[in-house]
Amino acid sequence: MTAHEGRIRSAAGKSAPVTGEHDSYQGIIAHAQREGIDPSPAFSLNNTWPTMAAIAGLSIYAWLSIYISGEVRRAKDTTQMKIMSLATFIHIGLAVLLGLVFFWRFGHDFFVAINGLSGTEAYPFAGAPPYYTFLTSIAGGSTFLSWWLFITFAIAYPLFMIPNITIAVRSLFAWGLDGLLPSRIARVSSRTHAPNYAIGLVVALGIATLYWAVSNNEGFLKFLFEAVLLQAVTMILLSLSAVLLPYRRPEMWRASASTGRFLGVPVVAFSGAVSAILMAGLFFIYMHYPGLGIEDKGHFFRDCGIVLAAALLTFFVARTARKRQGVDVEKLAAEIPPE
Repeated sequence: MTAHEGRIRSAAGKSAPVTGEHDSYQGIIAHAQREGIDPSPAFSLNNTWPTMAAIAGLSIYAWLSIYISGEVRRAKDTTQMKIMSLATFIHIGLAVLLGLVFFWRFGHDFFVAINGLSGTEAYPFAGAPPYYTFLTSIAGGSTFLSWWLFITFAIAYPLFMIPNITIAVRSLFAWGLDGLLPSRIARVSSRTHAPNYAIGLVVALGIATLYWAVSNNEGFLKFLFEAVLLQAVTMILLSLSAVLLPYRRPEMWRASASTGRFLGVPVVAFSGAVSAILMAGLFFIYMHYPGLGIEDKGHFFRDCGIVLAAALLTFFVARTARKRQGVDVEKLAAEIPPE
């Protein structure tokens, strides 16, 4: 037993009033074994793939940097790419280092056991899932640490939501500006210098979604899982567009910010192919493992078809309406705007 594992075992004793055991650390492992959970399982790719897919699925909404990259000035300057590449390597390095520290210094069996028991009757901390904030608070034995973790988490989450709300507002504003939605959506207030109608619509939709998540959690989670997979579908389509761009629209490609080649292949096409393969792999894993939330494949394909059909219907209806007004919305994507 390592020194750190010993500290965790000692700190677990602080939960004795809840678990009724002096050695809660070993008691939780014993409970897991009695429930048929192996706290020291052998490595299994069958369990690794869905775990990786779950993390990738939840991280798929972190494409904010990609979303704004098209608006970065001096896109041909490699300075930005070097900075982002360095940040990527640093984050990967930290993740690997922390992973090694976790498996080397902490109680692997304990964490496997407590996560395996979570959600069952044998789990001793009813109503408190084994999140890092909860376990760290117990192990730290500090009221101040508990409040610090709680407050920082509570503050960080709304800050994380702000850029995501901004994406929705900007999308609605762009659709209104392009004529795909009523022009009122793109109207900017002379007093606040902000698209108040777009912001108001996003806030209203957000409140309605929050009510849905709270009142019908199971239904909302099913929708969320489908939304994650639908994002993979849209990214596959976008990646295929990147592959075809240099060949179907060579003049647009030559006018873009990235005209480099890798082994004779346009970088944008190479990147698009890699992205399409990764997204297709993620899609396959989600469809192959029902535990990731897609239990009814027919239901997903139905909903996916409804969303894509609604998008096409919105575009063609808007295009027809704007053509009657003398505006051709198809020309909006006829060329890449200059820097």
